[in-house]
Amino acid sequence: GGLDSQLFANNGRLTNTQEAFVGCNNLNGELSANLFTFSKNPNITNFYNTFNGCSKLTGSAPPLWSQFSGANGDNCFAGCSKLENYDTIPDQWK
Repeated sequence: GGLDSQLFANNGRLTNTQEAFVGCNNLNGELSANLFTFSKNPNITNFYNTFNGCSKLTGSAPPLWSQFSGANGDNCFAGCSKLENYDTIPDQWK
């Protein structure tokens, strides 16, 4: 299944989601635009490869590149071409 939209709602100390779901080919369902919010996750600086290879995800990728402008987002959404906003994700993030 997908990810609960509240999964990262109470993780204020979280700094890194690097490779958290990389290669989770069976992870499907819609990503929530509110999966990560800066107000609840102000310390995240690394989204490297977080969803890389999660090709079954749908919905819209949360705009992490604008919410967390200084974070490393290299390949965060690589291979997630079923996301509705995939074409608008900055190249560095896919």
